[in-house]
Amino acid sequence: MAKLTTKLVVTIGAAAIFFSGFLFHQIYNYTQLKVKELVQQQASLVLELDLAVREYVATKIRPDMFQNEGSEQIIPKTISTSCVAWSVFDDIQNEFPDLVIKLSTENPRNLKNKAGPEERELIRKFTDNPGMKRWQGEITLDGKPYLAIVSPLRMQQSCLLCHGDPADAPAVLIDRYGSVAGFHMPVDKIAGLDTVAIPMARIIEMFRDQFLSATAVGIVGLLGFLLSIALIVKGLIINRLKHIVSNLQDAAGHPDYHTIQHIDIKGDDEIAEIATGYNALTKKLSGLYVSLEDQVAQRTADLEEKNIELKNEVANRVSIQASLENREATLNAIFRAVPTGIGMLSDRVFMQVNEKLCSMLGYSPEELLGRSARMLYVDEEEYQRVGRTKYEQIKKHGTGSVETVWSCKDGRLIDVLLSSTPVVQTDLAKGVTFTALDITSQKLAAEEKKYLEQKLIRSQKMEALGLLAGGVAHDLNNVLSGIVSYPELILMELPKDSPLYKSIGVIQESGQKAEAIVQDLLTLARRGVTRTEVLNLNTVLKSYINSPEHENIHRNFPEIEVVVRYDAALLNISGSSVHLRKTIMNLVINAAEAIDERGKIEITTENRYVDRPIKGYEEVVAGDYIVLSVRDNGIGIAEADLQHIFEPFYTKKIMGRSGTGLGMSVVWGTVQDHSGYINITSAPEKGTIFELFFPVSRDKEQREALKIELNDYLGNNEQILIVDDDATQRQIGSAMLRKLGYRVACVSGGEEAVEYLKNHSVSLVILDMIMDPGIDGLETYRRIVQIRPGQKTLIASGFSESDRLKEAQHLGAGEYVKKPYSLERIGMAVKNGLRK
Repeated sequence: MAKLTTKLVVTIGAAAIFFSGFLFHQIYNYTQLKVKELVQQQASLVLELDLAVREYVATKIRPDMFQNEGSEQIIPKTISTSCVAWSVFDDIQNEFPDLVIKLSTENPRNLKNKAGPEERELIRKFTDNPGMKRWQGEITLDGKPYLAIVSPLRMQQSCLLCHGDPADAPAVLIDRYGSVAGFHMPVDKIAGLDTVAIPMARIIEMFRDQFLSATAVGIVGLLGFLLSIALIVKGLIINRLKHIVSNLQDAAGHPDYHTIQHIDIKGDDEIAEIATGYNALTKKLSGLYVSLEDQVAQRTADLEEKNIELKNEVANRVSIQASLENREATLNAIFRAVPTGIGMLSDRVFMQVNEKLCSMLGYSPEELLGRSARMLYVDEEEYQRVGRTKYEQIKKHGTGSVETVWSCKDGRLIDVLLSSTPVVQTDLAKGVTFTALDITSQKLAAEEKKYLEQKLIRSQKMEALGLLAGGVAHDLNNVLSGIVSYPELILMELPKDSPLYKSIGVIQESGQKAEAIVQDLLTLARRGVTRTEVLNLNTVLKSYINSPEHENIHRNFPEIEVVVRYDAALLNISGSSVHLRKTIMNLVINAAEAIDERGKIEITTENRYVDRPIKGYEEVVAGDYIVLSVRDNGIGIAEADLQHIFEPFYTKKIMGRSGTGLGMSVVWGTVQDHSGYINITSAPEKGTIFELFFPVSRDKEQREALKIELNDYLGNNEQILIVDDDATQRQIGSAMLRKLGYRVACVSGGEEAVEYLKNHSVSLVILDMIMDPGIDGLETYRRIVQIRPGQKTLIASGFSESDRLKEAQHLGAGEYVKKPYSLERIGMAVKNGLRK
């Protein structure tokens, strides 16, 4: 109840305080207004007195003085309105020191009457407004605020004697003030201001005293009011409510509703009505309590009878439940033991699942039960297809089986064989039992087998073609030696103005082109990479982009844009720049010919880490790679053609119009020789992407060799032995070496070379690796070092470095020289071999 008292007092008090605050505010404003009005009345009275004094002097005293005494005998203090007014108000100011009575003028005779800035502004305001008689308001005098009333002093005709022309003024006035100050003032000019000012501090003090008195009275009244309200509330409301609450608390803790006491409250107000209602309620509760006791007794008897019946029914059900539990335990044991996913669906919602199905999918039973089987399918279309297929099979055969793909909880996709049968054969609505067998590994194994078979067939086919190309290339190399090497020797002898010089140059150029074709065949045979070096694919790509071959592509395909993107941080690889450059050229030509007219080719290089094998055209194993990508937006490659894209002469283009038919075969051979991989992404009318993966080399890139001058590889009459089964090769080699200043001997086979060296000493042996009939180069070298230990030897061959060649070098043989010979190639090899 104390809380209610507090709330009422606080509420009423807040309202009273609000009203009092409003009242105090109004009193404050009213008191302030009245104080200002009182002060203004006082100031107005003083001003009227001042003006009356001036008027009396001007109209009464001054005329009489002029008439009786004459202008020369007059004393200024007796005729000057200002002087008389000062004299009167000096006494007043002695009594009221705060009061300011002042004459202000812009050209005063007495400096204390000099107008300040605010007074000058008022003079201008009265001048601009001739009808303006008074001004009142706040003004600053000597840095202090005053409430002032100001009246203008206009020049009258009667004032001109003292304020007009100095020549007409009394001599005594001129002697006292001079002839400048206060003169030359026309009639009606504002000569100055009469100001009566009362300090604001005095006004504020008066107002504060009045307001504090009123406030003190108000606060005392408010406190008395609040105390009265508190006493009234307590007597009329709180005490009576406490009596009611006390009776309610007694009733709540009373054990017998028959003996609850009534509340005795006098009066006819709302609190008395509460007490009357409470008394009526307790009377009714007493009657209901008696009736309820009778009903409880009857219900208790009925419940005891029903309880006996339920006990008998429970005993029967326990027996049935035990039988069902035994059967269910047997089924659950089978359900758990089967190593296949099993479940039951009702309206394609999981109703039951076994542990094998949950472990296969990665879900707990709680995550599956009650949810639609749609959650396991990759899309709605597949979900509907499986449902239709199983329904049709079950309707026809009573069971259904279908393969599909399910999505596991971790995102994995697994291949599943589903077999289903209805719980009740005649009613599918009763649900369907199914088994789910994970066949992902079986399908992957089948796909892997198919992939490996295709890869084996492709490798065998390319190997067979390579063997054929290698044999052809070897024979062509011997035939081309004369076409490539002899023109170089002849051109050295012919003057440039000879009529044969140009023709022989054409023969040399044709031989070099034929040599390039042979090199393609060797690459196809995987015998063409003659030398590997550490290089950067960006350098090779830039070399190709700036080459005549690329310029030729621009001329032939002017509507095709070639965009090149270099990886600035590209790592190095180990390989042959010549073969890699030709590979890039073949890919660009292939891309250009796949574009009908206008199109785009993008060439990019990048570092790429393969963290798991890529199964594309070839399987790219995990590791660090440099990837060369050539993308076009041409006609694309059909799936059937992809299997044959790298076979020699397999093309959809007209043969003879573009290249030799070996371009893509060279690409495949070069990548294989560099231990790399190829991946192809293509679709008809959408373009093609060739990606070449080359293993990264951590070694530094080698600098490009400078062009070598002829004098750097001239001989000094050293004895050279050429061992070759081909007479043309012997003739070409001996001619070149003699041209370079060597003595040369030639033999046609390994046995003949061994016999020659038994009786002759030579500075260097140039040994062909493949000789038929008889022993080959490796066996010949073994026999030579037996009779001539440390014999300097070079290996010559039309093929690239083979295992037998490397074995010969391991035994001590020197540099490998590739056929057909050029003067620089054989000259530098011999020079380096002799220095060894």
